[in-house]
Amino acid sequence: GGAWRSTPQEWRFASEFAWDDGGTTSPPLDTQPDDLIELIGSYSSDVLEPSHLGRLARTSTCMRRLLAELLETLRADRKAALLLSRKVAPSLADFLRERPTAIFASGKNITEADAPTLGHWLRSEASSQLELLNLSDNPLGSAGADAIAAATTTGSQRRLKRAGGLKHLRSLFLSGTELGVDGMRHLAACIGDGGLPSLEWLFLGNNAVGDDGAKALAEGLAEKEAPALKTLHLADNGIRDAGIVALMATAAEGKLASIEELVLEKNRFGDAGADALTASISKGSLPKLKYLKR
Repeated sequence: GGAWRSTPQEWRFASEFAWDDGGTTSPPLDTQPDDLIELIGSYSSDVLEPSHLGRLARTSTCMRRLLAELLETLRADRKAALLLSRKVAPSLADFLRERPTAIFASGKNITEADAPTLGHWLRSEASSQLELLNLSDNPLGSAGADAIAAATTTGSQRRLKRAGGLKHLRSLFLSGTELGVDGMRHLAACIGDGGLPSLEWLFLGNNAVGDDGAKALAEGLAEKEAPALKTLHLADNGIRDAGIVALMATAAEGKLASIEELVLEKNRFGDAGADALTASISKGSLPKLKYLKR
């Protein structure tokens, strides 16, 4: 085959460092690869002024050291990914080959310590077609929620060009994952940024999010309507009147217009919360609601 050729962007990166001598002799940033090769040749022929090639050699040494460090980190991350694969998928090889649309990993003891590796999994191109992610009954904590949020379409543009950003995710099961208020805030911010545009089913029961968590979710939904959201489960979260009132205020803004199923049982709201729910229904703020469990 032909010789390997680097991209113009890579050459520009190299040129900035290899010829950095105060800007007096650095090639322009739009120097093309062929021109740069010719320039290197001209420097190598000047035996009286060989300093430029010395700088290039030092840069190459630095780059080798940097790549060695990156490879060491990559090996450690991949080892952790292989260990997590025992909980998430039959095997990493199968996952990479099949590009699944669903991950069923409830009750697999995926912990906060696994959160960084879980983030790697979800940011991978191999996860770009996911439609269902079931991580219920794992002690993920707020770090797990942060990892999920960081893998969505709210991530950096560079990463999104490489990965899918969970833009196809329709079902997210996170009941009993110890999210707490901070975890709910991570997810709410992600929703508020439009990070889960296809989400239809969201299960967040038994996470001790309380009023503050419910308010955070309400704010996230108010910031960016979740147009596909049909099902919202918030059972057993210690939500009182203030949390329910905040959610219904968001409904009054038309941000929960697609909700068909709302589960609020085993919470702690009283008359004020119940009245807010009744008013939302009577005023048509939940026009598609078919099932309410409180």
